Parts: sequence; C-alpha cells; structure tokens
Amino acid sequence: MSRFASVLLPATLAVVAAFGAAAQGVTLTRSVSPGAFLPGGTVEVTLTINYTGSLRMTALGGEEAIPPGWTLAGFSGPNLPGSRLINPDTGLLEYAYFNQGAFPLSFTYRLTVPEGDFADHVITGRVRYRLNAGELTTPELSTPVFYDAPPDATIALTRTVTPEVYTPGEPVMVTVTISHDGGGVITGMVLRESLPEGWTPEAPTGGCVPNLVTIDPRTNVLRLGHTETPEFPCSFSYRVTPPASVSANAQITGVVRFRLNGQERSSAEVATEITAPEIPGGCRGCARAGAQKLGVPFADIFLALLALAALAGLSRRM
Repeated sequence: MSRFASVLLPATLAVVAAFGAAAQGVTLTRSVSPGAFLPGGTVEVTLTINYTGSLRMTALGGEEAIPPGWTLAGFSGPNLPGSRLINPDTGLLEYAYFNQGAFPLSFTYRLTVPEGDFADHVITGRVRYRLNAGELTTPELSTPVFYDAPPDATIALTRTVTPEVYTPGEPVMVTVTISHDGGGVITGMVLRESLPEGWTPEAPTGGCVPNLVTIDPRTNVLRLGHTETPEFPCSFSYRVTPPASVSANAQITGVVRFRLNGQERSSAEVATEITAPEIPGGCRGCARAGAQKLGVPFADIFLALLALAALAGLSRRM
C-alpha cells in the first residue's frame, strides 16, 4: 500500500466508526396531547423508543418526571412495559421491559391535572438500557406543558425579526409589541416565547423593558414579565443568536399571559418564521443538515469520501 493510502485510511476508518457509533444509539421522543391543559382535565403522554443498532440489547427501561401534584390515571398502547409504577421515594414514573420485542416501541400514559393548577410545567425523562454488558442512558428529554388560559382578544401580540434571513452564529433582533384595547384591570403580564433549540437569547432592551426575565434551559422557553403593568402599546426588543452549525429554517412562537380583573387570560399565539441562509447550489443546507443529524461534521464526510475514492483508485493499480 502506498504512503498516500496509509495517510488517508485512518481518517476514513474514523468516520466509518462515527457512523457505527451513531447507529448503535437509542432515541426517545415524546408527544403530549393536548399541548395545553385545563385544571381538572387529563393529559396523554406518548413515548416512542427506537433502536436501530446491531448490538444485543439485554435491558431496557426508563423514567419520567411528571409535574408535581399530577396523578397517574392509566396506560395504553401497543407496547406496554412489563413494569410501570410511581417510585414512592422519588416520585418518578419508572418503567421496564422484560421482553421488548421489535422496535420502535410506543406506549401512552395518562395524567390527571389537579384543580386550581394554572402554572406551566415541564415533563422530563430518559431511557436506560444495556447493550451487551454496557449500561447507557439517552440524553434527558424535556417537553413543556402549558396551561390553556382562556383567550382574550383585548391583549394582542405582534413580532418582527431582523434580519428575516439569519446567519449562523450571528444575532437576530426580535421586536415585540403588546397592545391592549379594552377595559378592565391588567396585572401579572408575562410574554412567553418558545425559542428554537440551541438559540441563545440576550437581555431585552428599549421601550418598556421587562424586569422579570427567565430562560428554561431544558426547553428554551423565555419568559419576560413586568411586576407593574406598563403603558400600552408596550414595545421592546431582545437578541437571539443561532448556533454556528445550524442551517434549517426556525420559528419563534409566543403568547402573552395576564390576569384580567384577577382572572387568568391569554392572547392569541403568534408564530414568526426565521429563514435559513441559501446554500450555494440552491439548497438551504441540505448536505450540512443531513451530516448534523448523523453527528458527523460535513467536512469529515467529504474528506472520507475523497479517501474512499482514492483508495478505490489505488486498489485497481495494485
């Protein structure tokens, strides 16, 4: 084998190994229905577990942290775990399969919401499994669950973004305006913005700047509130920066939560699209996005393909 081939081969094997490691993983997805709950109502949470690797799986289970005060109301679905219960010491819903069968696996658990619960919550969880003798866990998955406050058209939200086509790694300016058209006393006003995964917000500026600002790192939900009700219309801005590696279109959604004469209310939800940059060749990051899903940098894949082509040419001449 030539020196050229011996230099390229390790890089090729490294990329192939990365593909193999990615293929051996377990993934967890979660959906919540309805996405916004009512006090005293029921919420259904559906988990889907998938595994596409070749190593022998010898154990599979998981745990879910449900909102405080919510109670388990039952299970359903085609792939129920053999063991499923609330751990009295931790409060976690724990489940385990004794014979999991074919993937993907899916089941649903139902939760009853207590009366008087008007707070937003987060459901978190992970899968624990064993491949051969190695014990592994998936990353923690967090899903926001919002209180379905009665809509009120007297409060309206508008949002603009600049620029409308973002540059990876560069900030986007988001400007929001909250208007009020009607009577009654407005208190406890909070703007809740659901930001794209991995995008990083900065402190708000200008206009009626909120003095209560929090970000939930699990869900990337930004909350911007006022201890005292501002004058309307209320406008302010905040910057949010996408990761340098993203290349897909993104969206910000949000609502204004408030109390009208002491009663919980909500504005209509507003969604704003942020367009990804155009990639030379007419596709907005197709190859790059595909490489990211596999967890392998696009440049590494490109080099590996060159290496494979070079090796193929060398083998024909040996």
